Amino acid sequence: MVAVIALAVVLGYAAAEIVVGILVANAIGVLPTSGLLAAGCIAGVLLMRRIGGGFLRRSLATLAGEQPGAAGRHQPAPVEAVGSVVGVLGAGLIAVPGFLTDAIGLLLVLPPVRRVLGAFALAHLGRTVARFGRQATIRVGSTRAPDAADRGSTGTVAGGGAAVVEGQIVEDVPPDRPDPRR
Repeated sequence: MVAVIALAVVLGYAAAEIVVGILVANAIGVLPTSGLLAAGCIAGVLLMRRIGGGFLRRSLATLAGEQPGAAGRHQPAPVEAVGSVVGVLGAGLIAVPGFLTDAIGLLLVLPPVRRVLGAFALAHLGRTVARFGRQATIRVGSTRAPDAADRGSTGTVAGGGAAVVEGQIVEDVPPDRPDPRR
């Protein structure tokens, strides 16, 4: 049922994009419409480079200690990081030909919208981790899945010498079910 709804939304959006394109072409002509679509593609790519590159430069300067980051620490601010991802997503939508995607992309590129969506995404992520997260031990350098005896253990992996890192399991895949990420 979800797949049918998703397909209907995608097809409806594509139809709306075509209708808007035809209306714009009727209003200003086919050649100017093609020029606007091409200009939107170029502008989207340039915005992706500017937003993503700017965040990367600021993050590297923060990590190198050249400027303070979040709360004076030498790490990027999480809201800025997620906001930059939202901005790059918006620029990507501008790069996709279509007037509706350009409008949505322009909204996502605006700094106030990026900050609000970044804060919302972090809050949602925090609630999700709090609801589903469990303490677990992640063994770095080990290909063996942790078993019940590993829960809560600390130290090093026997024979491997890799350190044990405390973390959160967001999704626990039972051993009898294949890992969906592979």
